Amino acid sequence: MRDELYEHELLGNARRMTRILNSFHDSSESVSETDNLAIQRALQILVESVIGMSRYVAETALGIRVAKSRESLDELRRMGVLDHDTHARLLRIVGFRNILVHDYLNIDDVVVSAIVKKREYAFLMDVLAMLTAYLDSGDDSAGL
Repeated sequence: MRDELYEHELLGNARRMTRILNSFHDSSESVSETDNLAIQRALQILVESVIGMSRYVAETALGIRVAKSRESLDELRRMGVLDHDTHARLLRIVGFRNILVHDYLNIDDVVVSAIVKKREYAFLMDVLAMLTAYLDSGDDSAGL
């Protein structure tokens, strides 16, 4: 059974984090230390939104409960919900999120800046839209 409040809140937070990241992408000003921490947090929350939605789709639409984030992505790939390229991109960005969360002493500000400048986070909203459409369709052939 779908939890529309969860979906609404998750998507709202993801849109908010994307707006924050876009504001830094569009800015020509240098980034302060505080700004850099805000960027890192926004990236973390945005990636966690995709992880949360992936787990939710695996359980709600496919009846698959997983213990780890990667498992939900792997199951969505195995079931054809995610294509190979999207799955690979998600694994990379989840790995980056893990560095933000668990290896905070070794975060490379140049890498963080490049992710924002190249808008490498933008595809995450596309993934969320696709996962929502998959839930809406109730059809397991809506793969990305």
